[in-house]
Parts: sequence; C-alpha cells; structure tokens
Amino acid sequence: MESRRVLIELYAGIILYTLAGILLGIILGIIYGGWAWAFIPGLLVGSFTACYQAYHIYQSLDKALDDADGKKANTYMTGQSMLRLLISAGVLIIAIIIRWQAFVGVAFGLLALKISGYINPFVRKLMGHNEERKDLNSLLMENSEESLNSQDDEDEFDYTFKPIGMKKYKG
Repeated sequence: MESRRVLIELYAGIILYTLAGILLGIILGIIYGGWAWAFIPGLLVGSFTACYQAYHIYQSLDKALDDADGKKANTYMTGQSMLRLLISAGVLIIAIIIRWQAFVGVAFGLLALKISGYINPFVRKLMGHNEERKDLNSLLMENSEESLNSQDDEDEFDYTFKPIGMKKYKG
C-alpha cells in the first residue's frame, strides 16, 4: 500500500533527523557544558510526538476518505488537526516548565515531521524506493494536452494569450 510506505519513509526521515539532533546535542554539550542532559531527552520526546502525529495524520486521512459526506470529513479533519496542535502545545508547555533546554529539544523534535517531509526524496533513495512517480505538474500537462487534442473545431473559446489589464490588446 502506497500510503503505508510513505508513512514508513516519514518515520525513517524522523529517525535520521533525530540522530543528527542527538549528535548535535552531544557536541554542544561537550563544548558548552552539561546542558545536553535536558536537550537530548526533550529531542527524543519531541521526535516521538512527531512520529505519533504522522501516524495520527495517516489514520485521520484514512477515516476521512472513507466517509462519503465531504462536509463531515472536513469537520473531522479540522478537529483532528486541532487535537494534534493541542498535543504539541501541551508537550511544549510541559517541557518549558521542566527546563528551557528541554523546551528547545522538544521544539527541535516536533520539527522532525516537517523536516522528514522535506528530506523524503533523499530517504526514498536510501530505502531503495526509486521507481519513477509522476508529479502533479506532469499529470496536469498530460491532461491538458489530451484535452487540447480532443477539442472540436466548433469551440467558441479564444485560447490566445491576453495579458491582464490590457483591454485593447490585439494579439
């Protein structure tokens, strides 16, 4: 299943990001002193929360797409998004109460989901998932070429380029 594979790729990206963050925490702990003991557990908690959020998004989308009514699905997804936001805020509030270094670690950990999305092409290569996928632009181009080729000569719409704001343009 394609969506499960994307979820696994996101998990792999989160793990790579977390390992890099742990290495950074150790290096900064050696240079600036022993504050890494609060940063690294915060990073791990934030990364675990990011993994939970990725799974929650996966489950929420699966449930919303099974629903036939679009309005219910939109309301459901909005509610689930707010739930994830509240979980992130709660984890950050608890971390700031504990120590500011833990807060920084949790914030970096929560960013792991976003960063994992950005490094997904790299992770896909590492995991050996190199098959060619069509992106949205190529699909749109194929559909537009097919629609232009299938149009009748009786089409009344003028397809010439006319810049916006130039009413008397003759092209």
